[in-house]
Amino acid sequence: MTPERREIIQDIKNILLRAGYRVSVNTDLRPSCFDIVARRGESLLLLKVHENIDAFKEDAGRELKILSKMLSASPIIIGERTRKEPVQDWFLYERHGLPAINTESFERFIEKNIFPIVFAKRGGLYVKIDGESLKRAREKKEMSFGELANCVRVSRRTIYEYERGGMDSTLETAIRLEEVLNVPLAVPFNIVSWLIEEEEIPDQEAEDELEEEVRQTLRELGLKVVFARKAPFDALTADQKDQKKVVITGLGYAQEKRIEQRITSIEKVSQVAQKYAMFVLDDCKIKNISTEIPVIPKEELQAIEEPEDLFKLIYERQGLKSIKN
Repeated sequence: MTPERREIIQDIKNILLRAGYRVSVNTDLRPSCFDIVARRGESLLLLKVHENIDAFKEDAGRELKILSKMLSASPIIIGERTRKEPVQDWFLYERHGLPAINTESFERFIEKNIFPIVFAKRGGLYVKIDGESLKRAREKKEMSFGELANCVRVSRRTIYEYERGGMDSTLETAIRLEEVLNVPLAVPFNIVSWLIEEEEIPDQEAEDELEEEVRQTLRELGLKVVFARKAPFDALTADQKDQKKVVITGLGYAQEKRIEQRITSIEKVSQVAQKYAMFVLDDCKIKNISTEIPVIPKEELQAIEEPEDLFKLIYERQGLKSIKN
């Protein structure tokens, strides 16, 4: 991680803490599609930080969308430049179907709930128009579609689409509309309620014997397992009948040198995300590990016969009142 990126991550963390968020920052144990998980009330954020937002890769974007959907989180990319220019304040960008903004815009959103108003798309700058306000202002001035269209140099059909919410306006046209009608018309882009495209979960091959054994065991219990290749955890395990019942899942080997750090990292994510978690180890002969999430030997997991028994085991061993699925 570069010093510049580390500094941005620290700035974002400080912004969140000042605003009363619980925050967990990922360590450098493994590359991740998000760097920060943060929660305040019902709002859960998964944040990816890059100096250059164009460095965010498509495969990372795909995984971030899948994880965000399963965890009911809002994903946001934060960066200070693109390949060609700085990321502008008040501007919204999109990378691989996810919203991207700079640190100033993020701070304004966190502290004042103010969102970007200009969408920097390929081909130009765009603004979302408040159609009802446009219609009221046009009718108040007794202007027809054609008259207003002539004033701002667009077609009658374009004005009609603005009013019905069927089209975003170029920034230039939005400015002319506000000047002619003398009313504010720009609607901020709500990055929290951003419509995340549905991503089909690809066929995932297990990377080792432990992954395959655990996946097979959980599937036999009727549970859905989605491996996470770019996250601080290894998988999300979900109840097929209740997709909101999600368990953050780690997998590992007792002899790993950094096994305790990995478990601690998953514990922190689960606490902030308010999700139960478990860590499955290959060996039942393990030393005591100081953690509030259950560390389950593979053999114990394989002995479980009903999904309810697994959830009960996790709930009882984790026993955190702050966690809820």
